Amino acid sequence: MTQRGRKSAASLESVVLPHARQAPPPKELTEAAATLWNDIVKSQPVDYFRPGDLPLLQAYCTSHDRKNQ
Repeated sequence: MTQRGRKSAASLESVVLPHARQAPPPKELTEAAATLWNDIVKSQPVDYFRPGDLPLLQAYCTSHDRKNQ
């Protein structure tokens, strides 16, 4: 039998979504740009970036890497 009513905060914290994962860096990025990508992606919740955000993030990482070269 399932519990009725609201779930406790403790029970909600233990929910793990197996399909949720962080976006890997594109293969076209240099090592430095990929490192920046990973740093940015890991600093946000897993569901923070939408698919439409990823090309912009890639452009930012590439631009930042070129600036530093």
